[in-house]
Amino acid sequence: MGFLDWLLGKKPSQNAETTSKPKPPISAEIIIGGSTRLDEAGKAENNGKYADIGNAEPVCPYCNYRFDKMPQRKKKCPKCANFVYSRTRPLDNKKVLIKQDQIDELESQWTNQKSSETHPFNLVNSKAILFGEKWRDTLIKSGGSYRTEIGADGKARQVFNPWLSGAPLSERERIADILTSSITTGKGIKAIAKELKAVPAIKKDDAERIASQVTKYFYHSATMQRFHEEELKHGVWRTIDPEEKGHVHLNGKKYRLDDPIWNLMLEDGCKCYVEPVIPKMI
Repeated sequence: MGFLDWLLGKKPSQNAETTSKPKPPISAEIIIGGSTRLDEAGKAENNGKYADIGNAEPVCPYCNYRFDKMPQRKKKCPKCANFVYSRTRPLDNKKVLIKQDQIDELESQWTNQKSSETHPFNLVNSKAILFGEKWRDTLIKSGGSYRTEIGADGKARQVFNPWLSGAPLSERERIADILTSSITTGKGIKAIAKELKAVPAIKKDDAERIASQVTKYFYHSATMQRFHEEELKHGVWRTIDPEEKGHVHLNGKKYRLDDPIWNLMLEDGCKCYVEPVIPKMI
């Protein structure tokens, strides 16, 4: 059983051919990436649409104290004692340090980002960034991440797996950066896997599975959160690949959106998606 088996609760597969191939996100709706376009010189084009928010240098936005290195998550400034926040801005996809009262403004920039011709950036991506940041902080701080397990009683439980606890902090940060940046840069699975293979803590034959499963987790969680905030209650299970054997028996069935059954979509190889049930307007 490989590391992803216990990272995401996957049962051992009898089909080795299936697990060796990169897996697409769970739905055509969420095969999306950042919409900042590059000019011929490789620089980000923004046409003045986004504010130059935050400090791209490791400098406190409150008192200008310079950190030894760029903080990768929430950090207390040793000089002014304010908390600074590390985020990615849509202006140029750079990591920046912002104040607490700038968080909503930056999130709004992501949410309102204009669509490009091929890679629309919408509310799902904005929420996926937030899930990615939480996942990233846990990975770096605790050397692992949570997976969902569904017990015999049908209830979902969060189980922590310290799969990178033995890796140096610098490698945890590198792995986390590669995976979370995929949301804003729109990189494909193979491109992400190529970067992961350069990190000693990652086995080369695990790289594509990590890239596929973790990014799928970001988008799946963001999609379900969006449905929740829109006060939707039910969804219909849909299978993209008619030849998929694992979940074909669930295709077309209706469940409450808070039912733990949806966590099965995080299993390796799953190509299913949630079709929300929109209430009829009276």
